[in-house]
This record gives sequence, C-alpha cells and structure tokens, in this order.
Amino acid sequence: MVNHTLKNTALLISTPLIALLIIGYFVLEIVKVQDNQLEEERSHFLNAILQNQIEDVSVVAHEFTLWDQAIQKVLIEKDQTFADLNIGSYLLKTYDYCATLVLTPDNKTWMRFDTSAKDSPPNLAANEEVLRVADIARKKSPKDTHGSGHWIKIDGQLFLVGASAFTYETSFSAGKTERMDIEKHVLMTFTRADQTHWDTLSKKFSLPYLGFESAPETGLVVPINDSQDKQVSHLVIHGHKDVLSTIFKRYGVAVIGIALILIGFALFAIKRSFDLQKAHREVMELNRHMDDLVKERTDDLALALEAAEEANVAKSTFLSSMSHELRTPLNGILGFNQLLAINKDSTLSKKEKGWVEQIRLAGELLLSLVNDVLDMAHVESGRISLQKERLQPATVFQQCYEMTQPLAARHNITLRGTPASQRFITVDARRLQQILLNLLHNAIKYNHPGGEVTFGCKNRGDNHVRLYVCDNGFGIPESEQSKIFEPFFRSEKHHTHTEGTGVGLALVAHLAEAMGGKVSFESVEGQGSTFYVDFPVSEELETVEIATNK
Repeated sequence: MVNHTLKNTALLISTPLIALLIIGYFVLEIVKVQDNQLEEERSHFLNAILQNQIEDVSVVAHEFTLWDQAIQKVLIEKDQTFADLNIGSYLLKTYDYCATLVLTPDNKTWMRFDTSAKDSPPNLAANEEVLRVADIARKKSPKDTHGSGHWIKIDGQLFLVGASAFTYETSFSAGKTERMDIEKHVLMTFTRADQTHWDTLSKKFSLPYLGFESAPETGLVVPINDSQDKQVSHLVIHGHKDVLSTIFKRYGVAVIGIALILIGFALFAIKRSFDLQKAHREVMELNRHMDDLVKERTDDLALALEAAEEANVAKSTFLSSMSHELRTPLNGILGFNQLLAINKDSTLSKKEKGWVEQIRLAGELLLSLVNDVLDMAHVESGRISLQKERLQPATVFQQCYEMTQPLAARHNITLRGTPASQRFITVDARRLQQILLNLLHNAIKYNHPGGEVTFGCKNRGDNHVRLYVCDNGFGIPESEQSKIFEPFFRSEKHHTHTEGTGVGLALVAHLAEAMGGKVSFESVEGQGSTFYVDFPVSEELETVEIATNK
C-alpha cells in the first residue's frame, strides 16, 4: 500500500514536471528559432543599410561633379573660395564627411578639405585602393558616368568613400564616350566609419546589439567588403544569453523552484514572441519604406531626364524653325533691295534711292543680329561645331582689318593692327575671326568720332598668347561692368543710339571658353576699354615669320 501510494505520488509529481520540462524545451526551441530568424532579418537589414550608405555617397559625388560651374570654378579657375563653399565646407557640414579630395588626372591632389587634421589621415591620396577607385571613376565614359561608393581601410581605419569623375553636363546629355582631360579630375568624399558612426546607425535603425569589429564569438557577424569583394572589416549583431543553459544551471534548486522558473520563462517566451513579431513588422516596414524612397528618387530622376530631353528637342526644333523662318524672308528682302539698286531703268528719285539704301542697311543689320542670336543659342545648347586647327593669331588679323576698315572709316575711327606674337594656338579660325570682329565692332560703335582702335596679340608668360582690342571711346560705367557678359544686356547710356542686341560679348565669352580661352577686360568710363582673350600655347613650339597688319 505504501509502495503504491509512493508510486502514485511520484507519478503525480513527475507527470506535470515532465510535461513542464517538455513544454519548456519546445518553448525554448521556438524562442531560439525566432531569435535566429530575427538576427538573420537584422543581418539582411544591416546589409541593406550598408548598401544604402554606398548609394548615398555615390549620388552626392555624382551630383557635385555633373555641374559645369564646378568644372569652371574649381578645375579651370581653381577658385579656392568657391570650392570651399560648394565642395569643401558645404559637403563636410551637410553630409558629415571628415574630408573631401579632388584628384588630378595623374592622381595628384588638386584640392583637399578636412574637418580637422586629427579626423582624417594625411596620406589619403597615397592609398592604393583610393587611387584604384579614382582610376575606375575616370574610366567610365561621360554618357555612363555615375558615382560609386566603397569601403576602404586606410592606416587601419575604415572609411566610406564616394568617388565620381567631373563631367560636363553637355558631354553627359550628348552621350559622349571619351572624356576630355579636364573631365578626368575625380571628386572623392570620406566618412570615418568608427564605433561612433555605427552607434548612430544603431540608434537610428533600432539595432541595439550592433558592435564594430568586436569579438565575433557572441553574435552574428556581418562582413564589410571593399569593391574587390575583399573583407576589410566586420560588424557583429550580438545575440542574447543562452536562456536554456541558464535554466540548466538552476536545476539544483527545488522542484517548485524549477516549476516556477519554467512557468515564468513560458510567460516570458510568450511576451518575447509578441516582441519578436512586432520587431519583425518594424523591420519589414523599414524595408518597404526604403524601397519606396528608392523608387521615388528613381521616378524623379526619370521624369527630370525626360523633361530635359523634351526641352532639348523643343530647343532644336525652335532653332531650325527660326533659321528658316527668319533668314529666308530676310535674304528675300535683301535680294529685291539689290535688284532695285542695280536696276538701270529705275525711275527712283534720289530720296527714294536713299530709302532703298536704308532698307539694305537695316536688313543686313537684322540678318547679322539673327545670326548672333542663333549662334548664342547653339553655343549655350552645346551644339556648336568647332573645326580646330593650329595657327598663329596674326593670320586672321588682316581679314579682320579689311572687313572692319569700312565701318571704322564711316565712324571716322583710326584702326591699327599690331601683332607681336609668333606663337601658335589651337582654335577654330572662323570662330576666332568672329570673336575679333565682335570686339572690333563694339570698339568702333562705342567710340567718338576721331577716336582710335588698336588690336593685336602678344605673349603672356610662357604658356599663353593674349589677343587684345583697345579703344579710347566711352568706356564702361563701373556699375555695369559685372553685367556686360550677360546675354541681351545693353548699356543704359548708349543703347538708344547704338545698334545691336547685346549678345555680342556673351557670344565672345562662350566661344572663347569653348576653344579653351578666357575673356577679361579693363575699362574706365570716359577713357576707353581694353578687352583681352587669352589662349594656351599649342604644345608644338614651331615658329614661322608672320606679316604685320596695317
């Protein structure tokens, strides 16, 4: 009887304990599986974050290099103030970079900006991986240009590096496959990826167990690879303590204690399950949000590209229509005017013949203005055609002199040509002539009777030839000097009695820049103006004798 009672008691006690142990075991296994699933999802999410960081720096690098003004100011003029405001301090403050770097085509440092000396190593441009990434960026053709992001270890420290080659917007939109030398400069951005960086990401994306280069034994390791898929560092998503082993350590406690622990853990597991489901939903929501942001940005870029293409087509259609609709009737007017002038049987009076001459002058002026406006539109759209050749500037002076002398004579202006350089430059001869004629016509028109205009060329330093047109006319008021290269700007003091549309100087500046030159001027109101156009000397140093203009 006693034995039977003991057996029953043992059975009553052991059955719920065994049941609790079995239930507890399966609950713990479920918790472990859910833990693994959560850590795996966090791993995928972390990889998505790492990739998004790469995409962010690549987009920024691309946006700040596909910018004509950046090429002009930073690379051509080397304007340190402009570069600091737009690439230096702006990028450092806006995107929390520790350094930005501009490399030349041969990987020399063109410009560099740092938050402080201690925040970025001094030898960024000497790192082989940095130089390799720069070379990859400049090898991409203008039509395929885009930024790139990379994880690079420099002096034992991990950096997130963005890279993109400078590209003219016109080269990109025209789909060019070859880069100009100036387009081989590369902008690089550097973000220090230290523990502080990852702590910020942990808080931002609710990853409290994220550790940078910590011991991988206690959690899930997420590798960080460079552009060659070589691991340069790692992150660790630290797991929780093994609850099962913790409970086993308590098995020496009384049966009641074990039962209470198992029950308590069951309740904890249930709560934890709800927490895991909530965390899973948050992770999925974050993933959907990131997908929506990427899609939104992609759609915006596609719309912008479509709008730009439509605008370009509309502009081309407009230019073609204007060329036909304006030039054709103007040429007809001038043709009939010439027939009236040469008609021997004409009964026109002297006064009427004067009217015919005024029609001819007005028609030729209007045709010239239409041509200037169309040339300006072609230059701004990047559609201008240049036939470059190696020549001495003085070779076009005689033609300019002969074409301008009649206008100078009508205005009682003395015109002198003084070529003094035998160096060669590489330009389009017709466009160079167009530049000189525009400057000479302005010098004559904005001069007083009996004035003088001198034009010529001379050496400027060892590497440039300077063309100049000098007059002793009205000069340019100081208040207008900052605006004279703006299209359609006319001086308020002289536009009422001087013919023109105000596109001549703007066209001169654009044509000179398109051929690698630079326009500048000096002017004093009431004393006259001097305009300069500087061109780099052609690499070949051959010299021949040149003729002196009248």
